[in-house]
Amino acid sequence: MERAAALREEYIDIRSNYFGFPMSDDYVFTTEPVAICKIISEIKVDRAPDINGLMGEHLLKAHPILPVILSKLFHLIVLSRHIPTAFVYTVT
Repeated sequence: MERAAALREEYIDIRSNYFGFPMSDDYVFTTEPVAICKIISEIKVDRAPDINGLMGEHLLKAHPILPVILSKLFHLIVLSRHIPTAFVYTVT
């Protein structure tokens, strides 16, 4: 337990000089399939497709395994701290 506390203090000290994504102890980011299901269920339909032709209806009518796959993908993105280039939205 003492080693864990020491490592936590070391992490907090290092973190104080970090200028990237702000994370605090009370910040919670979940990639649970249930949360993703909720987000998908709230997608508005009858909207124009995105640049890849994907529409809200595609997500709503997809196979039930989709939220699990998306959950794993988002979890890997968070763990790797790398956003795939295809996810970057640029305004022209």
